[in-house]
Amino acid sequence: MKKQLLILSLLGSSFLIAQTPLTISDSIYSGGVYRKYMLYIPAIYNSAHSVPLVFDIHGYNCNVDQQIKYGDFRPIADTANFIIALPQALGSTPAWKVLSTVDSGAADRAFIINLLDTIKSHYTINANKIFCAGYSQGGCMSYDMAALNNTNFAAIASVCGSMVPSHFAACAPNRPTPVMQIHGTADIIIPYDGSAGILNSAITTTNIDSLVKFWVAYNNCNKTPISSNILNSNTSDGCTVAHYVYNGGDQGSSVELFKVINGGHTWPAVVVTGGHTVTNDSIGLGNKNMDFNASKEIWRFFSRQQSTLSISTGIAEQPFLNSHSVDIFPNPSSGVFTLQSAAKITSIEITNVLGATVLSQQINADKAAVDLGSQANGVYFISIQTSEGTVNKKIVISH
Repeated sequence: MKKQLLILSLLGSSFLIAQTPLTISDSIYSGGVYRKYMLYIPAIYNSAHSVPLVFDIHGYNCNVDQQIKYGDFRPIADTANFIIALPQALGSTPAWKVLSTVDSGAADRAFIINLLDTIKSHYTINANKIFCAGYSQGGCMSYDMAALNNTNFAAIASVCGSMVPSHFAACAPNRPTPVMQIHGTADIIIPYDGSAGILNSAITTTNIDSLVKFWVAYNNCNKTPISSNILNSNTSDGCTVAHYVYNGGDQGSSVELFKVINGGHTWPAVVVTGGHTVTNDSIGLGNKNMDFNASKEIWRFFSRQQSTLSISTGIAEQPFLNSHSVDIFPNPSSGVFTLQSAAKITSIEITNVLGATVLSQQINADKAAVDLGSQANGVYFISIQTSEGTVNKKIVISH
């Protein structure tokens, strides 16, 4: 931040107009250590006006200098006017703790929040337009920030990342969270099917289709997507792209999946005619798709999202379509909870995050006790049939 303060004094003004792009490398004290980061401030930034903030998180054994070039949001920020923040993982082989236990990753998540607070104290940030994107392990971090810290983020995006199955038990976002996932079906590092990758055979992640299904259900989006194929403009890259959009979620949320058929563990880009040429830098990582630009698609997705900070903590629920309501209490619970409705409840069906039915029960009453005490901690979805229609809710079990 010293460079920024120097610029402010030279301008002799109460607000900052960048005039030329600024790339700032600095550190903050977080969790008992100094943590490095990089910021990119576009030339058109003016502190008199609030701007969006995009976190761009690097992958395993990478750093901010590599990520700012690999998932390059800078040309987009130059015209769309947003600030880019790139946090740096610790270690000589930099790694985020996202693939281990939830508790072990707390320091990394705290660092990102501390960095967010630091940036907000120096720049004019639109608090409703703070986003988190990442590549590989950085994509996994984006999911953890959404699941465990999403009072701050309006939307997240993951390129070649996923969620560790054990983290679902702690996953309880307090509001709908728009999600974009970009993933290759031939990814050997974080495989599409959720099997163990070649870097660590002891770690498995979540099947990408199941991951998307979880966020579609959690956001209460339409279960049937709008599907299309991205134009195969580069026939030499060895892969094609199917695009799925799940709209209609609570508070306008949506989920998008770019499924890169035969794509590897890479960040899709394009070849720019007459300008900077993006090479197929995927040696050892599989095919790099060149039919679309992941960074542009992520910003297109982000730019349409805006968080609603007035939402209270708790479990986000579907607005009622009928005049009656159904209450669930307590929620979260140890597994035993009560349903109460102004209309008669005829039946319920409860599914877990992977869509498997864990309880189907006839009730025929306006109040009923439900026991899911034998189920694991985590988020569950309950479809409640009443005499006046169907109500969908979310419940959290925490023993």
